[in-house]
Amino acid sequence: MLTVLMPRPSRNVALSVAISGASGVAGILEPVTGCLSLLLVVLFTHFFGRSFGRLAAGFASLGIAGVALASNQPPFASSSIARSAVAIAAAWLGAELVSRRTRLPDSMAGLRNAFDEQIRQRIQTLQSTSSLVPGHMWTALPNGDVEYLSPSLSEYTGIKEAVTCDAFRAAIHPEDLQANDRYWHALRAGNDAGELEFRLRCINGEYRWFLCRVKAIRNDNGRLLRWVGVGWDIHDRKISESLHRTEEETYRRIVDSVPACVCVGGPTGEILYVNRVGVAALGRPMEEIVGDGWMNYIHPDDVQAARQQWSAHIAACEPVDMALRMLQHDGVYRWQRLLAEPSRGINGDVVNWYLIGIEIEETIKAQQALTASEREARELLDRLPGRFATRTEQDFDFINRQILEEAGTTLEGMQNLGFLQFIHPDDRSRVKEGYLRSVREKSPYDTTYRWADRDGNYHWRHSRSVPYFNDDGSVYKWYAVNMDIDDLYRSKELIREREVQLNWLAENVPSLLWRTDSQGRLEYVNKRAEDYTGLRLDELISHGWLHLVHPDDFASTMEAWQGSLESGRPYDWVYRFRAADNTYRWFQSKGIPMRDANGDTVNWYGLLIDIHERKLAQEVLRTEELNLRRLVDALPAMIWRATPQGDVDRWNRQMLTFMGKSGEEFDGEMLLRLIPEADRLRVRSRWRRAVEEGASYQDTYPVTGADGKLHWYLARGEPFRDESGQVLHWYGVCTDINDLKQTEAALEQREHQLRELIETIPAMLWCNDPRGGLTYINRKTAEFVGLSISQLTDLGFTKTIHSDDLDSLLQAWRHSVETGEPYSHVARLRRKDGVYRWHQHTAEAMRDSDGNIVQWYGLSLDIDEPKRAEDRLRQTQAELARATQIATVAELSASIAHELNQPLTSVIVNAQACKRWLAAYPPNLTEARASVESVVRDARSADETMQSIRALFRRQTFQKLQRNVKDLVLEAVRLLREDETRNTADIELDLPAGLPPVFVDQIQIQQVLLNLITNGIEATENSGRTPRILITACSLDDGSVLLQVIDNGSGIVGGDSIFDSFVTTKSKGMGIGLAVSRSIIEAHEGRLTAANNEGFGATFSVVLPVLPVQIAQLEASAK
Repeated sequence: MLTVLMPRPSRNVALSVAISGASGVAGILEPVTGCLSLLLVVLFTHFFGRSFGRLAAGFASLGIAGVALASNQPPFASSSIARSAVAIAAAWLGAELVSRRTRLPDSMAGLRNAFDEQIRQRIQTLQSTSSLVPGHMWTALPNGDVEYLSPSLSEYTGIKEAVTCDAFRAAIHPEDLQANDRYWHALRAGNDAGELEFRLRCINGEYRWFLCRVKAIRNDNGRLLRWVGVGWDIHDRKISESLHRTEEETYRRIVDSVPACVCVGGPTGEILYVNRVGVAALGRPMEEIVGDGWMNYIHPDDVQAARQQWSAHIAACEPVDMALRMLQHDGVYRWQRLLAEPSRGINGDVVNWYLIGIEIEETIKAQQALTASEREARELLDRLPGRFATRTEQDFDFINRQILEEAGTTLEGMQNLGFLQFIHPDDRSRVKEGYLRSVREKSPYDTTYRWADRDGNYHWRHSRSVPYFNDDGSVYKWYAVNMDIDDLYRSKELIREREVQLNWLAENVPSLLWRTDSQGRLEYVNKRAEDYTGLRLDELISHGWLHLVHPDDFASTMEAWQGSLESGRPYDWVYRFRAADNTYRWFQSKGIPMRDANGDTVNWYGLLIDIHERKLAQEVLRTEELNLRRLVDALPAMIWRATPQGDVDRWNRQMLTFMGKSGEEFDGEMLLRLIPEADRLRVRSRWRRAVEEGASYQDTYPVTGADGKLHWYLARGEPFRDESGQVLHWYGVCTDINDLKQTEAALEQREHQLRELIETIPAMLWCNDPRGGLTYINRKTAEFVGLSISQLTDLGFTKTIHSDDLDSLLQAWRHSVETGEPYSHVARLRRKDGVYRWHQHTAEAMRDSDGNIVQWYGLSLDIDEPKRAEDRLRQTQAELARATQIATVAELSASIAHELNQPLTSVIVNAQACKRWLAAYPPNLTEARASVESVVRDARSADETMQSIRALFRRQTFQKLQRNVKDLVLEAVRLLREDETRNTADIELDLPAGLPPVFVDQIQIQQVLLNLITNGIEATENSGRTPRILITACSLDDGSVLLQVIDNGSGIVGGDSIFDSFVTTKSKGMGIGLAVSRSIIEAHEGRLTAANNEGFGATFSVVLPVLPVQIAQLEASAK
């Protein structure tokens, strides 16, 4: 409160403007709304007087409150209320200051009276302003002593006058003093401490919660003048919040205490809430589970069926019971059983779905599991923005737009008690009575009622109106604020609804639920438990439940239950529980204690889960496991098992016997200690690396057995994984390979000897892969060519082959690689000094059991000296053959001349005699005829001699055998290529597979082929063309084979006469080659013909019978 006298009105105006500016800058007022409103109030008061100034202050107050409510901040946030209250107080204070037009008195007494009057008026104005604000106002000096208390605060605390700060501090609750001190410390440091919530003692000793905001008032120099504070009673709100939190926490604790995954879903099946057990099981935050998020953790093999089944049941509003695999917090998929029941409203519509998930991993691994759900959304009760109105003593003169728009009316429609039509009929008379009484008594009015909006919907409202009085005690104006409190009422209804839902969930959950007190005395079981046991709750309470436990399980169950009661640990036990029909089923009972704030057990909440089928399945598995263990121990092999971390936890009996240990002496490291120290580190390292990588393990190492001897073992291990890929165990076997090791050592020694033999053998050895690529050469080969294997691979070897031999060598090699036939070829190979030497290259293919080529092994043998000797021998033989041929021909000619000389001489003599007889006159025809007859006789004698000579040639015998046509041609070509003078020709073969064999003398037929090919090559001499020979073969319909030799020479002249003896077109030829060839073919019952080609060249055709003529005739006669 200001206590400085201002002598002139202008100074009052200036001071008011300064207050508004400073307040706006300091953040006490709203920077724009507060300053503008206060400035308008000051101007109106200065120019139009007190009445207009007060009117302006009233409307400014409404404007400030409206702006605060229209802002984005919560309408009853403490900062918003404090700023609005201080702004309203500043507006009224400014109006009063400006309206006081003081004059300088004539004397000090007059000055004192004026000063006292001013003080009194200001105090009255401040009191009126503070009564308008819905809170308690006060001011304090810089040292903290209380300077002014509003009437409401004075009435509440019982403090009637200014007191020290310690006296006011004594009224604050002891637990809030520390927060109060920190708040004031921040204020004194010049910081904006915001708001403070604390409990303040009432005059009757009761403490109530208040929300306080304090601002500093400073002069132009920044000196602190006083503290101004406003406090609002928030006790009811704090109590309501505490009650709401307590009730909600109680319900949530009950659900979280159920030892199962409990979920709540919306009407359409979306999950709204999951209890603590469910969240912990999935290991995911609530936000990732709610809605349909829980389906993201269903196993990929189950998710499609689960979605379809879930949607079908939800759409049909039918209970859900399905099994599925879900990903748990440890990354493992486990089977869960999902049970869901719909909760219906009064009209039969589904309001919620209540679900429970039970883990059945060990039972059937085929049912769906754990449903994920969302936690019920907490509906925070936020108060809606308030509504404001003002009225004179006659009626309303202003109602803000929000009220009018919600009601769908005008200001005139609200006047003359017209607002009562929007109040609920049940509240209308009460509101009207209280409203008229407040107007009549001029007292504040506070009430709640239901207000209808323009759509006819009712909402709970809280209304408070406060009168503002003139100096004469008349009501200047009423100021009212209206707040929507509908959410507060609805929250109470929601709590009641949740309580009903929780009770329904407990009664309908598909398990046996129970609750006991802290001593274990039964207090509650759900209906399913009563139906299963056939006993009512009062019967179970009076007789207990332990008598329903199977006698064989009673002692252990009782001991476990008593242990949990004494220690407070969660209860988890499996036993057989008797049903109403006196049969026993296996159940898993789980219980969790619920504790109070001090940690003491208040109740036990538990759940019985039917695991009868799972228990029976476990018994079967246990029997199978026992049989499997016996089988493993009986196997004649050393078998072991290790944990996922690689620690061996089991050996079979065979392994323990080998190590000389018993089961009681088992040690996971004992095998490692039996491995020699030199190998121990390597073995451990390889095993650990396999465990870390999760890969298959294999290693060999020696082990010292119980007999003290080293035995070599091959150890193999494989990880056993679950469906998610996690390693559950390692299983391995150790195989005795001692004999194998000894065999390997012997093989290594023999391999070494063989390798040394290959490296030292005086020949060049090499290996190729199945595709012909070079893979190995021995030392002799590398030394000969002067190149390494890396330089010879990828056709690098071709640079060591003579250019004249390269094409034929590659062609022969490719043929062998493609067909798998043995390789044999003669070619010149360059030595490292550049000299070429003849080598015989041969190779054979090594095949596997299926006949597939695995490797080619080759040998290159130096035949340079034999080759050159063979060439010289061939040349000598050719010369000798020619000389022999000439001598033979000469001898033959002499023989023929000798045989023909006599008949020819007689022919000549008789011819000359005939000539003389005919020349006589007259001619002696008789003698002439006799001479001619003698000539004919002698000529026939010569012809018989020639026939005898020809018969001599035909009487030569042949060694006929069944021969392959293709082999005959290939061998003839091979023999031809060995002749240096003829291997330059390009010979092409067209020999189809499947030709029938022929019955011939191989030497004679090859001689014919050589003669025909040689003639074809020699026919290109002086033609300028490169010799080119094509040899083809095919089968004929008459049971014979046709061979054709086609050349590109000069062709034939004279037709079939070329087959006559001594007929030749070559300068050096003797004319007997084709005659002899035809004689040979005809001796084989075949045919030899010749014809010119189109263009140039000739074709020689050889027809050979498939079977001998005699055999063919026998077959024909048999037919």
